[in-house]
Amino acid sequence: MIFKHGFVHCDAHPGNILVRPHPKRSEFFQIVLLDHGLYRKLEPEFIHNFSKFWLSLVKFDKKGL
Repeated sequence: MIFKHGFVHCDAHPGNILVRPHPKRSEFFQIVLLDHGLYRKLEPEFIHNFSKFWLSLVKFDKKGL
């Protein structure tokens, strides 16, 4: 959601996330977000920096962090 659409769901906790079988293709699943009261549009610069942050974490890149 962040990297593809540029939005973040500001109340994402287990009570607001549902995983269910896809209604038309039973071999797939859907992630359903509940409680759509608060979203935030993120700036492209933030999204870019946030992606670099996560890549650094995955790569154990202390300098990148």
